[in-house]
Amino acid sequence: MRIRYSFTSDIEDLQKFIKFYFENFNEKYNINKEITKLLKEFGKEELNHVAIKKLIEDLRVNLIKLDSLLEDTLLTTQTHLQASTTTPEISSEKEKEPASLAKEVQEEPTATPEKLAELQSSLNQLGNFTKNLKAARERGN
Repeated sequence: MRIRYSFTSDIEDLQKFIKFYFENFNEKYNINKEITKLLKEFGKEELNHVAIKKLIEDLRVNLIKLDSLLEDTLLTTQTHLQASTTTPEISSEKEKEPASLAKEVQEEPTATPEKLAELQSSLNQLGNFTKNLKAARERGN
């Protein structure tokens, strides 16, 4: 089972955490090693179709895991870039009243056709990802 979690960190530590997750993934799954095993199977005179099928299914499952890690990393680096290029606003006004803060939180963003199409596309991709993951798990059993 996979879960998604979040944590708070100093912006300077993000690079260290991202590197840690990639090193951990590489130690655990080593995609290059799996591809090398697959190439060796195809290099044999007599193909072992059962072994090849298993190697491909395992590789696909691990590629899904890698894709998830890459997506998380992309979102993190985009946030890092945004935070690095945005300068904090210095306001000479007094602190906002709690009521005005609550009003700001309650305002809903405007949905544009482009945003809705992007959301629908993302949902379709998620649906395809879920189908592929389910199929990979079923083949693994």
